[in-house]
Amino acid sequence: MTTPTALPSSPIVRGSRTRRGLAGLLLSLTLLGGCDALSTPERAAPRHRPADALLDDPALQAIAEAQNARDTTALVAALADVDPAVRARAAYGLGSLRAPVAVPALLPLLADEDPRVRADVAFALGQLDPAAVADSTSHAFAADLALLERLESETEPQVRATLVESVGKVAGAEAAETLIAARPDASEQAAWALALGRTVLRGEGGEAGWARLAEQVPSEDPEIRAAASWAFTRTSPIPGWFGHRRAIRATLAGLGFEDEYAWLHIQALARNGDRFSRELLEGWFEGAADWRARVAAASSVGFQRSTRSWELLLARLADPSVHVRTTVAQQLATEPWGPTAIDRVSAQLREAPEDWAPNEILLSHLASQGEEAPVREWWGDGRWTDARWATVAVRIAEATATRQGVEWLFEAARVESERIRRDAVAALRERWALSRPYPQAHEVFLTGFDALLRADDDEVAIAAVELLGDSVLVQLGAGERLRSALTDGAVAGARVERIRAVLAGIDGGTTSTEAENPADEEATSAGADETPGDGPVRPDLDWERLRALGPYPRLVLRTPEGEITLRLSTTEAPLTVQEITRIAEEGRYDGTPFHRVIANFVAQGGDVSRVEGHSGPGVRLRSELTRIPYAQGVLGMARTQRFDTEGSQFFITHSTTPHLTGLYGAFGWVERGMDVVERIAPGTPLIEARVLPDGG
Repeated sequence: MTTPTALPSSPIVRGSRTRRGLAGLLLSLTLLGGCDALSTPERAAPRHRPADALLDDPALQAIAEAQNARDTTALVAALADVDPAVRARAAYGLGSLRAPVAVPALLPLLADEDPRVRADVAFALGQLDPAAVADSTSHAFAADLALLERLESETEPQVRATLVESVGKVAGAEAAETLIAARPDASEQAAWALALGRTVLRGEGGEAGWARLAEQVPSEDPEIRAAASWAFTRTSPIPGWFGHRRAIRATLAGLGFEDEYAWLHIQALARNGDRFSRELLEGWFEGAADWRARVAAASSVGFQRSTRSWELLLARLADPSVHVRTTVAQQLATEPWGPTAIDRVSAQLREAPEDWAPNEILLSHLASQGEEAPVREWWGDGRWTDARWATVAVRIAEATATRQGVEWLFEAARVESERIRRDAVAALRERWALSRPYPQAHEVFLTGFDALLRADDDEVAIAAVELLGDSVLVQLGAGERLRSALTDGAVAGARVERIRAVLAGIDGGTTSTEAENPADEEATSAGADETPGDGPVRPDLDWERLRALGPYPRLVLRTPEGEITLRLSTTEAPLTVQEITRIAEEGRYDGTPFHRVIANFVAQGGDVSRVEGHSGPGVRLRSELTRIPYAQGVLGMARTQRFDTEGSQFFITHSTTPHLTGLYGAFGWVERGMDVVERIAPGTPLIEARVLPDGG
């Protein structure tokens, strides 16, 4: 998955030009009239949907409970209520259910007398699956055309913004033609460009759609320029790219290095390829003020594989941004290193031994090349009590394809951290599977597994018992070692029974004849779209608790990089806010790492089970899809590829990510500390999370 930038409440001025870009566009599209933004000295963020009386009104609470129960019938019935607040809440709730059956009841309300209802209905229609909208047998058929028809008479600016956004989410071929042909007023041109971008990314509009976007890329208005450029960063190949790239290249060449949205043009050129942009992108890699632009340029520079590009990458190992340093390390690790590069990397490791994210990549690459001297220098005497060091050390040991790497893994299997022990044992299983055919490697595994029989951790010891039952190790005397462990009283409990079972197999001639490979787990990138709640429990809404939190409580995250203050929107995502704050108040977030950080996309954390993003808190939450757009600094819920699988994991966006809007539950935003978010690297611990009720 990928990204863009900021959520200011007012334009950011660069020299004499106002730059608001795609983030400014999202703010202008979503800030409803009559809604005051929540301001702090550092950041202000929009409340996309005005707070209603949910926390005090039983009628609205009944609607929220029906949404949580996935009761489409009750929500559709509420669309006929005499109270416009109830009608609006029901339409808003149907946005999370994405139910085509509700469309016949929603469509007439596009003309409701209350703009709150019209906006929520437009949102709900935009949440439909585009395939259902295009299906002539579906209740949702032609909902895109109904949205466009309403635009012809709608005068309320905020409702119009929601209508345009929703058209972009669901537009079929006919609606795409309207978007391409549209020549909206200047105030709405960026919104239409973003809607068209969403449309062409789904394959509607064809080359004509891309051409219309390319026409708008050179716009002097940064909002239009950013909105028109965004789709070019999201896919490849692009129809007509040979011609479109000239507009993007020329626009980038005319921007100053301080431009905060230049990364969009850089990423488009880097992703789709443009051999005429090499020097231009190298210049941006060297000179860009925004780390996002340098990250975007790094992949293009790395692709060149020239002496010049190599020098540029090595120089950026000392970049101020951890994301640039990590991206550079990734690019460098795609090629073998000669003596000069090894010396430069070794010097950087000595200079910054605790630069964990890039160092893990650099050290692993050195280890994979057999360059153990700089790895040993970094390793020193081992610092297993330091969680960050230990995490990197296990991964380096995995990459070290020598006896030394195996010995390091056996060392890691006996440290204090349970997570490190589990990681080490999993790595030892894999290494044994690879080493089994090579007799010269057998002794180190026999000795190591024998030592683990007496480990304090039963799970580690039982794994060692099972591996000692391998026929290759049995031939080297593993059976005698297992018997010795029984007779000398060094083992007890479950491992005794397991040893007896393995010995019975040895005595009966049924030992394993091939290595036990770890089970293939479903690959989950643990991203803003993968990882989550893992239990059957679905909590109910606790209105007393929610009232105590108030409409906009704060969640404060303390990290080694500083504090992040997040403002949560209770009325937009009551269940999510209820459970996330509960987990925080119980202290379950304390000490967990940000396990997934992708430069210019998200920083993700909140795995309370501490298993690298593959687990959750023991409950599953319903997806609460909101009208908060994914601009920079928005707080969202991670889930699997299915809806209604959220748990405890959350992510904070580095940049604007329109492709997430309406698909992943956004429930807050960074109020203070966006600079801290941008310094978080993979493994950065969340030291403490605390909740401050609204007004507290």
